Amino acid sequence: MKRVFWAIMEGRTDGDWSLNGLPNAGRMDEAARIVNAALWLSHDVRRDVTVYITFYGPPDPPRTVKFVGSEMRRVYPDERSIGSVIRKALRTGRTGGWTEAHPGVYVRDVGVELQEEIPLPKILLDEEGKRERIRENACFIVGGPYGVPAAARELLKPDRVVRIGNKTYTASHTICAVNFILDGGCDGT
Repeated sequence: MKRVFWAIMEGRTDGDWSLNGLPNAGRMDEAARIVNAALWLSHDVRRDVTVYITFYGPPDPPRTVKFVGSEMRRVYPDERSIGSVIRKALRTGRTGGWTEAHPGVYVRDVGVELQEEIPLPKILLDEEGKRERIRENACFIVGGPYGVPAAARELLKPDRVVRIGNKTYTASHTICAVNFILDGGCDGT
């Protein structure tokens, strides 16, 4: 696991929503953008990146969908395709452990306690964080369009809370910026 992005957000925890209404399913449109921003390059996928999206919405939270870049097959970078894979994962039966719902995509009934299993420093990217350089791969945590849900935020134990810029960015744009910095696109200041 080289670089990890973890979005903790509201969002339905079942697959009973329409691909024609991604925003109405707890902002699944932003969840799809997060996956796209974390994993896709031009004509390729980042094989050294893993993405977790933990949903705390109804009907039965939490549920986490995991995308493993090195294992993914037949997932395309458009919102509808990614949304379809997320919906398929959320429709997968509950087994207690990670269940493969699609090649390289897994689902599990787990919430913030997942932080104990990720063997990387945890950096919460938040507008209330300290402005500092990002120089190393880590587990970068972002909230959804409404931030990290309060119930999850209380249990989250990040190593650092960092603000990446002087403006407030969407979660997907924040992830793009982190990838750009760590790919050597600028000095990270």
